[in-house]
Amino acid sequence: MFSLKNFALGKMVEKQQRSLLSQLYSECSAEKQKAIAKDVFYWMQVLGNEIVKIGDNNTALTNLCQNKVLEATARRQETLKLGASDFTNPTWAIAALIESQAIAVSAYCQKRMSKKRYENIREACLNWIQATLSDTEAEEVRTKAKGLK
Repeated sequence: MFSLKNFALGKMVEKQQRSLLSQLYSECSAEKQKAIAKDVFYWMQVLGNEIVKIGDNNTALTNLCQNKVLEATARRQETLKLGASDFTNPTWAIAALIESQAIAVSAYCQKRMSKKRYENIREACLNWIQATLSDTEAEEVRTKAKGLK
């Protein structure tokens, strides 16, 4: 069941990710964007592979998603401890994008976010990745992620 709190969560994640992607697009070099896009896309591919392996086991899926949020949040917080705090630091930008994706997939899997909101968040990131990486670079990331099966 969706509540005002759940709606606010989705809206906040979508807004923060949109702002970060906009900053990356307009103010980071193409080289930095490629490095960030590769790491984020790799994480998304690995998560997708893990979700496929789980299948219809809702408990396992919920646990996986919750663990991914905890890992992503810890990763971003670690970058803050090291002094990184915004998109100009690629390590922070990667952690922040991964965290927004982790929160979105977790909230969607727990029915705390609408499918449309989840797809908007996911597609915005994938569109930026597609605009940033060449087809060859994207395929290299997919191949690398498949190697973890």
